Amino acid sequence: MSMAAKARATDTAWATVNGLALSFNTGKATMPIVTIQVTREATKPGADSVTAEEKAALIKGASELLLKVLNKPLDSTYVIIEEIDMDNWGIGGLPVGEFRRQRRAKTG
Repeated sequence: MSMAAKARATDTAWATVNGLALSFNTGKATMPIVTIQVTREATKPGADSVTAEEKAALIKGASELLLKVLNKPLDSTYVIIEEIDMDNWGIGGLPVGEFRRQRRAKTG
């Protein structure tokens, strides 16, 4: 594979939308791959993590966005949702739980 082809195949763009980290392949020779990272925490009462309905909406929305913006067909767009356990990420040098506790203590 030529260097130019390798560069096209690995071109990745990143965006953050409403707190979701999105990455997608921008190479013209390949299908778009969108990766959405979400924390594994409930968004609705009675749920332990993002629900199947929410995931379906994310997949549909990301696919439709690439169709609208980049004219990428829905049937060639791949969407991967990665759920991150709460103890596997942090903010400001702290585990996210501790960061949130400190922020709540400051804001009341």
